Amino acid sequence: LSLPEGKVRVKLDHDGAILDVDEDDVEKANAPSCDRLEDLASLVYLNESSVLHTLRQRYGASLLHTYAGPSLLVLSPRGAPAVYSEKVMHMFKGCRREDMAP
Repeated sequence: LSLPEGKVRVKLDHDGAILDVDEDDVEKANAPSCDRLEDLASLVYLNESSVLHTLRQRYGASLLHTYAGPSLLVLSPRGAPAVYSEKVMHMFKGCRREDMAP
């Protein structure tokens, strides 16, 4: 069954429904290999859905620090982890970004 130009067919994960939608309403997704990238700027498809997905994947793996270009995003868990102690902060002082993973 062919679709009109500008339409795509999608299947919803939550209920299996199949819908025909405007191509412009669908955001492109990155490959699973991008799920835990350290820098959001490295995503092939940089859009809201991809950023939120990557942050969820990293948070689920207890990877709370993520770069967004030159900025560092920190997703705060319910309790402050020990990584925010003075001792740990001093370990990072003066380090270049390339020398330490987020």
